[in-house]
Amino acid sequence: MRPVASFATSQESRAWLGLFGKKPLSETQSFWHEAQFRYDLGRSTMQQLLARAGFLQTIGSSHEVGWILGYIQSGIIQEFRPTLQY
Repeated sequence: MRPVASFATSQESRAWLGLFGKKPLSETQSFWHEAQFRYDLGRSTMQQLLARAGFLQTIGSSHEVGWILGYIQSGIIQEFRPTLQY
């Protein structure tokens, strides 16, 4: 899968940019990475930054489970969030 970028705006003068990618490591394992930026155009400030990366294991023809570590920054608040993704 090639990296995908998307961009969206709303009537509230906010913008969202998302970058997503998945790199196969073997037939049943892959590496997932993503970054999302949420920006307030009216105030010219970043609302939120989300960066996630981790490993996915294929468990069926259309199912994957993964252990993902996320970094989230909202204003001055920063946190690391482990996630089990299905």
